[in-house]
Amino acid sequence: MVGADEARDATQETLIRAWRELPTLRQPERFVPWLRSIHINHCRNLLRARGRRPTVSGGLDLSWTADRGRLLEEPMERLHAAWAIDEVLRGLTDDERTVFTLHYVADLTLAEAARTLGIAEGTAKTRLHSGLVRLRRTLSESGEVVA
Repeated sequence: MVGADEARDATQETLIRAWRELPTLRQPERFVPWLRSIHINHCRNLLRARGRRPTVSGGLDLSWTADRGRLLEEPMERLHAAWAIDEVLRGLTDDERTVFTLHYVADLTLAEAARTLGIAEGTAKTRLHSGLVRLRRTLSESGEVVA
């Protein structure tokens, strides 16, 4: 949500906050959703404070072949693809982007994403649906193939 440059700091701050608030955790079996919600809220606060939007990391994994020392893929193609994804995701509202990120990037179910955000599952479904509609529209307008 905050981009690769700030991800480590956000994670560290989340762990510090969780450590401080651990005595307030009433249901230990819900530790993972509790920690996830602390992290999401911290990332949202960072974005609000900086007036920025979440970004997709354009980090490159330069994969070399063992026998010839050649790149298996063109790094600039990955970078351009990451920029294109970032551009398209900027067209989503913050709420849509958050649900989209939790569901597709963090691989949470919609029920887990809803619990993490403190919203109804139906609300999460609606936000995801409207975000996907917006993404499809944006991609079709840009000439990208959309299924």
